[in-house]
Amino acid sequence: EGFSKYLTWITLDHIGSSLLSPPGRLHNRRTLLGLRLRLAFEITRNFIRDLFLIELNTTKMQSACQNGSLETVKSLIEDQGHNVNSIPGSDWTPIIYATYYDQPAILRYLIQKGANANGQLNMGATAVFVACEHQKLASLKVLIEEGRADPNLACNASGCHPFLKCCENGNLDIVKYMVEDARCNMNQQQTDGATGFFMACQHNRLAVVNYLCDQGVDADVGKRDSATPIIVASELGHTEVVRAICTRARSNKSADTAMYNGVTPLYKACEHGHFEIVKILVEQGGVDPDLPKNDGVSPLFTACQMGHLDIIRYLAEECGADVNKAKNDGVTPVYMAAEYRNVAIVEYLVAKDADLTKRSVNGLTALHAACIQHVPETVEVLLQAGADLEARDNGGFTPLCNACEWGRARIAALLLGFGADARAAGWNGNTGLHLAAWKGHIEIVQQFLGADADQYGTVSLASQKNHYGYTPLHLAALQGAHPAVRALLLR
Repeated sequence: EGFSKYLTWITLDHIGSSLLSPPGRLHNRRTLLGLRLRLAFEITRNFIRDLFLIELNTTKMQSACQNGSLETVKSLIEDQGHNVNSIPGSDWTPIIYATYYDQPAILRYLIQKGANANGQLNMGATAVFVACEHQKLASLKVLIEEGRADPNLACNASGCHPFLKCCENGNLDIVKYMVEDARCNMNQQQTDGATGFFMACQHNRLAVVNYLCDQGVDADVGKRDSATPIIVASELGHTEVVRAICTRARSNKSADTAMYNGVTPLYKACEHGHFEIVKILVEQGGVDPDLPKNDGVSPLFTACQMGHLDIIRYLAEECGADVNKAKNDGVTPVYMAAEYRNVAIVEYLVAKDADLTKRSVNGLTALHAACIQHVPETVEVLLQAGADLEARDNGGFTPLCNACEWGRARIAALLLGFGADARAAGWNGNTGLHLAAWKGHIEIVQQFLGADADQYGTVSLASQKNHYGYTPLHLAALQGAHPAVRALLLR
């Protein structure tokens, strides 16, 4: 504003002076240049002076509030005409400064002088919000009781409100004051749906959680993404918070509440390995241990995926969870454990009579998955448990074909040692040798062509054609797999 004022004034003055100047002088370049320099100097000097005065007044008010100097504040307002509701050049008002520095006496004076206790900063924060965020209880009481400030007034952009902030910080005294004296709305939500109770659960503020449960807060109010307080507490491992919700909250559905995709608190606890929370949810929350997500993934399934054997054992043995419960695409817990290379879990599930014949929608069994992931120990466990060596996926490929295609030489040898059919081919006629030659996996090619390979019938296998008329040598040559070509030529 100062810059615009001086620019306008000096420009008009310059125009007026120019009109009154003699014609010869008006066209004098040297005179015009000097005038421009003078104008620039005047504009800059006055603009800097205004900025300095604004900064000086702001600094004085801030310093007075910080030091608790009521007399200085009075002087600024009564003697120097300082606006009680604004400070030039700043969106911080005197009442915000007094709240931030926790100066109740200054707050009382400002309120008596007509300061707006509900005034907001540019981002929408009020003095009550500042008091809750920075835990200034004395100032909060003055604002509510003497300034009649609105305890529920939220920020403009995020919708974050004072009660949410004091719950997040975990100051129980302020929370109690807001509930019992300020009569705030305990269930008020910000823009994303979070409540004060949600934030207390997320930040593990147990004392606040217990108090709000006793006050009858709605423990089921969740965010817009449908995450609820107990879900976020279960995910983050806040054991006592989960226990409080299960035992103290006035709700019958918190423990079983699910997100839009079917994720439950039990699922989150199993996913992140929070064993104690799993036990609390089952034993005190009464949840269904087999309740799956929308895609069919059960709590036990996700524990298998993430490698939490203690949780798997508890769910299977203590809760009766189904170790064969597959998700919607047919993948079973033992398949997932094999795919994620967890030998101990595969061994446990096999001991619990996991069904090794179940297939995914792609026709894959747990043995297929183990062969692809290259975990010989898992493959051996499955083979000793009677897994089908010749099970075919939707492409007609056996586990041996998968091992050959992916270059799993140790597993290919293991499968052949257990009697896998070396001639088994997919629906396109490609055998394990075709696939190994095509991919250039020379070690597997040599396994088939070795001195001890006659028992697999590899002499005829090397000449076997797929449905397109190609032998393994053709495929190796097409792919430029020189070592495989050399081995096949010298067989």
